[in-house]
Amino acid sequence: MIAFDLVEEVQDGDHTFAVYDCRDGDDGSMLDVLIKLVRELYVDPERLQEVLTAAMSDAAGVADPDAINEAIQRTLAAAIPEPGTHPIPHLDVARNELAEALAHVALAELHGTVIPAPRIRNKEVPKQPARGRDLLGLDDDPLVAVIGEIKASSEAASPPAVIGSGDTSMRGEFLTFLGIEDAVLTELNWALKHAKPEHHGLIARAILAHVANNLPLCAAPVLVRPAAHRGGDDFGTFRDNPCEFAPARVRFSILTVDEELDALAKTVYDGARA
Repeated sequence: MIAFDLVEEVQDGDHTFAVYDCRDGDDGSMLDVLIKLVRELYVDPERLQEVLTAAMSDAAGVADPDAINEAIQRTLAAAIPEPGTHPIPHLDVARNELAEALAHVALAELHGTVIPAPRIRNKEVPKQPARGRDLLGLDDDPLVAVIGEIKASSEAASPPAVIGSGDTSMRGEFLTFLGIEDAVLTELNWALKHAKPEHHGLIARAILAHVANNLPLCAAPVLVRPAAHRGGDDFGTFRDNPCEFAPARVRFSILTVDEELDALAKTVYDGARA
């Protein structure tokens, strides 16, 4: 598991602003968790091995482990983006997806949020950034729709520009989404189409609650920062004016890591591809 050590937390009415240091858990390393998660978001190695073994046995009467392992390895390398290939580092797919993977673990561990249909797993175009909301989650008790926007930044400025500067910033993305009638319903329908059956009931409850105007919303920005770059004003406009995001309450999490983001992304994605 990954340990999330609470460094700072501020309550402002219903709004919460928290900083967590991410480190190895007592039962394993953070790298191992992230490598396994990224790999499984792209490829199910165990299921792939089963399918390949069955196909080879049907065709030849016997399975060749070396051929199966080669097929799995090449599938991993083909499906999972190679890190550090974008000429503009902060636009690198692996670097940004690393932040999403870490946010998935954090929301589940810290708040029990269920993410029924991860965008990375259900990409429209392989090796390109996922389209749509970064994250749609559901808290079960009480039922809440969690709208996530995730950014990674090593910028020295506090807050970094990704927080509140322009339409593609966290602020811009949330205001656009919250201003569209039934945008949540669109996301819930998308999730229902892509989720595993065990999550269908929870999504259906959320759809019914939304149609009845009884589904609370949580705006859940997640900012991933190297610990050395975290600044005192990283919550930015969300902390200054959380009511701007009504009817959603704000639950802002900053996740800090010891390594630089590019180096961590390379380690994780190289490991997932191997």
